[in-house]
Amino acid sequence: MSEDIEQRLKSELQTLLEENPELEPTQLIDGDNLIILAVENGIPRLTERPRPESSSYDIPCVTDLHGTPIYRIYNLLQTLKFLDEERNQTDAADILARTSEEAGTEIRIDPPCMPPMPEIITSIVSGNTDLQNKPSQHGMYRNLESLHHRFRELLKAQPNLEPLRLSTAKKNVEISVVDGDLRVQPTGEPCQPYLDVRDTPQVRLYTLDRSVRGLERKLYGHVSEIKVGKSSGKSKAEEKLVCSLAQVDCGNVSILIRRSRKTLFLSGSAKHIIYGDLKIVLTEEGTLRQEDGSEPVGYATMEYGALPPNVKQVLNALFAYLSTRSSKQAEAP
Repeated sequence: MSEDIEQRLKSELQTLLEENPELEPTQLIDGDNLIILAVENGIPRLTERPRPESSSYDIPCVTDLHGTPIYRIYNLLQTLKFLDEERNQTDAADILARTSEEAGTEIRIDPPCMPPMPEIITSIVSGNTDLQNKPSQHGMYRNLESLHHRFRELLKAQPNLEPLRLSTAKKNVEISVVDGDLRVQPTGEPCQPYLDVRDTPQVRLYTLDRSVRGLERKLYGHVSEIKVGKSSGKSKAEEKLVCSLAQVDCGNVSILIRRSRKTLFLSGSAKHIIYGDLKIVLTEEGTLRQEDGSEPVGYATMEYGALPPNVKQVLNALFAYLSTRSSKQAEAP
């Protein structure tokens, strides 16, 4: 892929980030990975983890979010990441081609052997005999520990960094590291867009720091939020589902969701959705009510590709709503 096409992809991603500077964390499945993608101040935060073997809720597949900003931003990030890896592999191959193939006489490969007995006993006593195969039981808390560790390691490796000026959606900031301390302060000087400096250690530290802060807010909250007696309002995902369900114009249709092998039932007249054992009803007050669902009769079967745009919009809004609902359940201590 030429540099012109790569620059066009970067430009498209930058435009999307400017149009969507704030996007709530969204969970989605891509192959064997669980992806958590959010945008804050026009800067994307992407976390990848192994896909959980089982869960009590549905997480949408990346293809289920087709047509949404999250879907396009994720695909552009993955494409640019692939291009970077491909370029690095090409550079590495060139270096190897110029390197002598003679093996050093000081290199010795020993056959594998058992670890020392004290190490085995320590592992058994501590219960850490299967760390590589045992699934994480701490969810987002373990993810927070991992982010903290990466942040500390990067600061340790780069204890002093020259100031770098970064342009974000809300303000321009100057990022530097002095004696192992990350310093971020507003600046009025000309700044560089995120995509041009995203691989620099300053921006990686800045992104990690904001990811840690955002995850800590999700997990631990704020004292000010605890004092608020006001009931929680609708999330953006819930508002979109309410709006799209209220405007949908169709009869009673059933759609097979191939990823989950479940059938989704949508009633445009009764304004409700049945998906598995969950039934979501749009009330006269404009709120969503959840009930126990059961498979209805008399619904016309339709393929996803033949659905009208307003019906596809309902499906996209539903899976985004289920994703945010899943995130809240998973992060609840």
